[in-house]
Amino acid sequence: MFALLLGLARADVSVLDAGHHGTWTGDTIEWRSELVLKGKGDALHLELAAPLPEGTEVLDATPGHVSAVLDDQGRVIAIDIEDVRLDDRVVLELRQPAEGDQLAAPIVANGRLQRVTFEGFFFEPSDDLGVQKHLRHYAQADVGVRERQVLDRSLGRASIGRQPLYVVADPRLDGGLVGEVTAHGRRRAGVALATMAAFGVLLGGLVVAYRILAGVARKEEVEAYLTKELVAPEDLKRMGL
Repeated sequence: MFALLLGLARADVSVLDAGHHGTWTGDTIEWRSELVLKGKGDALHLELAAPLPEGTEVLDATPGHVSAVLDDQGRVIAIDIEDVRLDDRVVLELRQPAEGDQLAAPIVANGRLQRVTFEGFFFEPSDDLGVQKHLRHYAQADVGVRERQVLDRSLGRASIGRQPLYVVADPRLDGGLVGEVTAHGRRRAGVALATMAAFGVLLGGLVVAYRILAGVARKEEVEAYLTKELVAPEDLKRMGL
């Protein structure tokens, strides 16, 4: 009977809000997830919206002791945190290899809006996620301004960075957070090369335009000289000049 009551108490803790911050370190992306809890109990079971990429490590939880639940392919599909001590927030730390096209942000399968922020890299979400790009953020089409504001107040805006991503853990995320991952330095280099290429095309166009205009101007000078000194205008027409 005691074990049953203990199990019920542990099952009464759930995630109200979640924010996931990824930091590019070169070889890996380090994830720090802040989970705002509701309910009472001393343990938390996190079902994830999608399996995390292969090679993802679940490192630590503060407060508490953390363990990963794996599928038959060795991917993390759930996370258990023991001894949360009735704190209203838990910080979860993960690490993933800085390769591939899926982020290891542990999106909780609770049907609620969650925020993903980035440091040292850019993330361009796949079209399959149903995400739209706005001036300062990404969000699924059905995510409203009010919802984002409420979540930002709960999590704070200190680490919001550039282009945060707001997603709801629903079937659109069954394949995980997939998209194009690019380190800041690589993107700046790409932009610089594109700028140089565009400048080269522009310069080439100016050279061609100069030659054409120079030819037209030279022809007009010749026509003016012939008209003035040697040949009548009607004769120039007959000569095709």
